[in-house]
Amino acid sequence: METFCLIVIDFEYAAANVPGLEFANHFTEWTYNYHDAASPYACNHERYPTPEEQRRFIKAYVDHRPQFPAASATPRLGPQDSGPSTPSMNPIASGSSIVDFMLDARVPPGGWSAAERAREEQSDLQVRELMDEAHLWRPANSAMWVAWGIVQAQVPGLDANNEPAASESHALQAEQDIGPDEFDYLRYAQDRALFFWGDCVQLGLVNPEDLPEKLRARIKMVDY
Repeated sequence: METFCLIVIDFEYAAANVPGLEFANHFTEWTYNYHDAASPYACNHERYPTPEEQRRFIKAYVDHRPQFPAASATPRLGPQDSGPSTPSMNPIASGSSIVDFMLDARVPPGGWSAAERAREEQSDLQVRELMDEAHLWRPANSAMWVAWGIVQAQVPGLDANNEPAASESHALQAEQDIGPDEFDYLRYAQDRALFFWGDCVQLGLVNPEDLPEKLRARIKMVDY
């Protein structure tokens, strides 16, 4: 009998993070194609979302809740004096009404556009701040995944504790365990490190002249 179930993956990595780090992580995932038969580990920085694509995504995040008036017309449950034990919907005095949801009735002519424009300006300001925050957190996010790739890697010649293999046969077995379908964590870490160094240079954290020439020629840089 075939069964279907929902499997939550990578749950062990779930934690509360600042929005900028989460956006940086999400946008960088755009650069990967884990189904690529040749190099699923590769970070294709040319696929990083454009500023306009980032803006649209973050804008949806900022505006994800509709704007309702502070006063609520939602009825509350109140007890009855007698009769069935099931609570009834007793009317509650409230200053709000259906008029709260009728914009034309609530707002005088010309007033709504000004309020709406102010909200839109505030929303755009939040979007710009979050885009800047994501940009600043991007190298830190890459550094974390570089370290993760190194920790996850199975290196030929080292045992599970990253100690030198006890014998040549042990090292050979480790090489055989890394089959063609095994994800290459070391290559992943190396490729992500090139993106990390590119961000460090782009943000002015590192002088490109201080990098080895071979590394300088390979760094992956996104100018935004």
